[in-house]
Amino acid sequence: MSFFSQPGCTPTYFPIVKCPCPLRPIVEISTPITVSLQRAESPQYGAALPDCPGVYAFRDGTEIVHIGWSPRLRTRVVRLLSRVTSGNSTVGSRMRDAGLVLSCWPTGSRLESSFVMYQVLRSDCPSDYRKRLRLNLPWFVTLTTRDPFPRLAVSRRIPSREEPAFGPFKSRDSAQLYADDVLGCFRLRRCADSLTPDPAHPGCIYGEINQCLRPCQQAISEPEYEAEVQRVSSFLSTNGDSSLAGLVSARDEAARALRFERAAELHKSIAKVKAIAEGREDLVCDVRGMGGFALTKGTGERAVLIWPMSGGLWQESHRITVGESATPDSLAGLLKESLSPFGRSNGEMEADRSEHLAILLRWYYSSSRDGYWYPIRPDKNFNFRRVSKAMLNMANPKKTSSSTAG
Repeated sequence: MSFFSQPGCTPTYFPIVKCPCPLRPIVEISTPITVSLQRAESPQYGAALPDCPGVYAFRDGTEIVHIGWSPRLRTRVVRLLSRVTSGNSTVGSRMRDAGLVLSCWPTGSRLESSFVMYQVLRSDCPSDYRKRLRLNLPWFVTLTTRDPFPRLAVSRRIPSREEPAFGPFKSRDSAQLYADDVLGCFRLRRCADSLTPDPAHPGCIYGEINQCLRPCQQAISEPEYEAEVQRVSSFLSTNGDSSLAGLVSARDEAARALRFERAAELHKSIAKVKAIAEGREDLVCDVRGMGGFALTKGTGERAVLIWPMSGGLWQESHRITVGESATPDSLAGLLKESLSPFGRSNGEMEADRSEHLAILLRWYYSSSRDGYWYPIRPDKNFNFRRVSKAMLNMANPKKTSSSTAG
């Protein structure tokens, strides 16, 4: 129960314990703007706060009673503290009686606000910071290669390095639908049992309709099953391109040999693979190879922030101040310099990958996304000039607007 929903003025506090894992900051958190609610009157709240995006927290000493964010910090805090509760008292007066202190951190974007809240809560409230952030971990499709007979599995847990994982997916349903579509193109087993191959095994319906290689019944050798696993792994890694090339070649060869029925079957298979590739969500890839960066507005005039991600982990942000005389070419050079250490993943943060991807997922698919996301693929050239033009537009207040492109 939060402070605002309690009948009395005595808040429920969350215990403070030392964070069990080292937390390397993604963004440098500045000294907060602090307002003592015991000394300040309602009109003074607005005067002390900027009218920009930001994070606010109510504290009793070092304990956080409530934390939130708003795209208009001043307006949100004034409305919150002026809200009338039972007994014709305001939230501000109740907090003033409780001796709380208001702390605020101005930010430049919704993404930066998410990072500030994540770092503050993880540091101060490690036991329940996910719950207070409402941070739902994303879903992944994994290939259980450590199993003697690997299969596709849908999970919220990223497995060990030996097993590839693909995501993040927005929901379990979308992850399961993608896994089922991929399995429809191959003949991996779908059961989750620990197999002990035996010719007397009763099998399952998928084996009966020829959609499984039936390793449980020893209908196939382990090397043959492993070859099918490798084809599935290549399909996931290339988003179907590995299978598409072979299917197109086989279709053309069948057409030249006047085997039109076979060519028609292969053409349907090509259409199916293309549909699976086009239906895969934008952010889905091998999570350990996921790289890119977000571009958002920063605090201060003509400031933008670069948020690199390497190996599915957010790295330390870079601030660039766009000068009045800046050109796309000059900004492209600054951008290359900022991303020069790109690709070096922080091993200390290995356990944080799911949380980092959850932050990206929430921001990327938000209807009020206020920035751009640029994926970086090792096999494709990156257009830095395109990004520099976006930086110029973002730094110019007359042209900056909420964007959902990227």
